[in-house]
Amino acid sequence: MAPIDFAVLAPVPREHLDDGQDVARRTGYVCFGSHKWELFRELDRRRDGERVPVLIYASHNEELAEWGYVVAWKGNYVGSVDDTMGKLEEERGGHRPRSTDKYRHKGDSATGWPVFWKVSDLTQLTDNERRELRDFQSYRTGRDKENSAPRGPEIIVRPMWI
Repeated sequence: MAPIDFAVLAPVPREHLDDGQDVARRTGYVCFGSHKWELFRELDRRRDGERVPVLIYASHNEELAEWGYVVAWKGNYVGSVDDTMGKLEEERGGHRPRSTDKYRHKGDSATGWPVFWKVSDLTQLTDNERRELRDFQSYRTGRDKENSAPRGPEIIVRPMWI
């Protein structure tokens, strides 16, 4: 099998990242929610069971506004769940950040998200490892990203440093 030449670039709220690190360490992986179920089906088809690097930047966080959009976490994408029963099992299994509990009324739950995507080995990057969004290329177009936030997860060209 050829090495994977793509990665995932995704926004996740900072509070879910902090809690998510604990969840991933304790259970093996953490589940984040997304509306992009088609993207994750494509990823699952392309990855053929392999882990895919994930690069994450904090979204919905005013205290990080001075960072702009900076990738400050990494992990490995290990799969997705898009059926309601499977998502409910992930919640019951403790794979969701505890910080999502306070947003259940806004749809941050198994019934609110079309897909849960799983990330193992979630870690925060050092200051020297952090990269701005413009340092990445879209896998689909090959063009460099602008320093603006994509609307949800997307597939990028795998950077040489991961």
